[in-house]
Amino acid sequence: MRIWCPCVCCCCTSPIYQISTSKLGIHQSFGRYLKVLKPGFHLVNPISESVIDVDMKTSIFDMAPQQVITKDNVTMQIQTVVYYRAINPYKLVYKLRNDTGRIREFIKEISYSALRSVMGENIFQELLENRAKVAHQLEEYVK
Repeated sequence: MRIWCPCVCCCCTSPIYQISTSKLGIHQSFGRYLKVLKPGFHLVNPISESVIDVDMKTSIFDMAPQQVITKDNVTMQIQTVVYYRAINPYKLVYKLRNDTGRIREFIKEISYSALRSVMGENIFQELLENRAKVAHQLEEYVK
C-alpha cells in the first residue's frame, strides 16, 4: 500500500511503502527484480521502483469430484479439498504472474494428477486401511 504525500503543492506519492502482515513484496526497479520485502515500512523511489504485493496466507478451495481407478480396477469417485500457500514469492510473481485464476488452475491440475497417480498405485483395501500413508504419498508427489 503506497502512502500519499501530505504536501499541498502536488499530488505525488510518498517514498514510503507499507506491506501488511501475511504479505511479502517483490521490489522492482524499472521492472527488474531487486529483492523480497518483508512486512513493514520500506523506502521506495516512486519514479523508478515498484512493489508487487504477494499474499502468503493459506488458501482453501473445493475441487470437483474426481473419478479414479485403483490398482485392482476398482472405480471410485473422490471429493477433494486443497489447502495451499505460497512459499516462494519470486516464482509466484514471475512464473505464474500472481494471477489467482492461473494459480488455482495450476494447483488443480497438479492435485488431479497426484490423486490419479497415487490411487492407481494402491489397491482398494490398502487405501481404506492406510489413509495416513496415502496422505503422505500425495504430499510427497505434490512437493
